[in-house]
Amino acid sequence: MTSDFMDLRRFPRVNVEGGYSIQFQAGSRRFFGLPVTTLGGGGCSFRISSLLAGELRPEVILARLCIDHPGIPPIHQKARISWVLGDTHHNEDPSVLVGIEYLDPDLEFIQAIDRCISEMQQTANANPPAGNRRYRE
Repeated sequence: MTSDFMDLRRFPRVNVEGGYSIQFQAGSRRFFGLPVTTLGGGGCSFRISSLLAGELRPEVILARLCIDHPGIPPIHQKARISWVLGDTHHNEDPSVLVGIEYLDPDLEFIQAIDRCISEMQQTANANPPAGNRRYRE
């Protein structure tokens, strides 16, 4: 069963627990190896130290964006920051979450992300958490 929140999304998105990182350029600064937390065909989110996130705010354009994962080709994309969750100015939070939207993404890039999402969903459906399993008598 999907949640109402998922029903509102334009593209499927999944939570990611390791194995995916992101790199990009924001202005003159390059960022590498930031852990991806959600992945979707329209965008993703990632975690970054609040000490490094000062320039990252909504509407900032990211260039040379790549998601580092064997299943996703290293094709540079362009993206826009949609939201930032956490304090980037007073460094009260150890890290912040940043959500981005891909801008005119390459079809091969999106197809690879869709395949990764499909594989993660199939794995999750085949291995539900122990509390969600239904047993036959």
